[in-house]
Amino acid sequence: SRRRHTRYISVTGVQTCALPIFGPPDRDRQVREVLPRRAGLSARGPLNRAAMKLLVTCGPSYEPIDQARRVTNFSTGRLGIALANHFTAAGWDVTCLKGEQATCADPLHARRVLPFTTNEDLAARLGELAAEGGWAAVFHAAALCDFRVERVTDEHGQVLASPKFSSRPGRVNLVLAPALKGLPQLRGDRKS
Repeated sequence: SRRRHTRYISVTGVQTCALPIFGPPDRDRQVREVLPRRAGLSARGPLNRAAMKLLVTCGPSYEPIDQARRVTNFSTGRLGIALANHFTAAGWDVTCLKGEQATCADPLHARRVLPFTTNEDLAARLGELAAEGGWAAVFHAAALCDFRVERVTDEHGQVLASPKFSSRPGRVNLVLAPALKGLPQLRGDRKS
């Protein structure tokens, strides 16, 4: 039996194709032509019923500082929404993992839309979806945090532990550590 592999496409890698990611009409051309071709997929729809499932990630993740503050990337989610809508309209079975902080107001027409918050939350959802199997491709357009908050200290180096840190006593220091990246784990890479 022939083994089928899921294709993983980091959408930000398209920048190396000399096409800008944002701004019509280039973004529309990327969604219609460039990204499907890079993934080896037909933008007109699935070639067979066994290869119909696509996964798209979009929007930003965040990492909490406390219960009121966050570290995040700016991402509207627009490119991922455009990809999900395009492939849904072409007959693909699209699942979209959308960051809760995505600001794009465009309607999202994927069959299934699942929210995510942090990098770890996205990685857990990707793991659950990977267990379903049958994915033809994953379009990773989400903007993940590069760092997570390891600890928060006051200006004297004392670790702060509170649902919301007061800003009155003085400086607050954030100690950042590299954040988990979900896509390498999904691919089976050892580095995160």
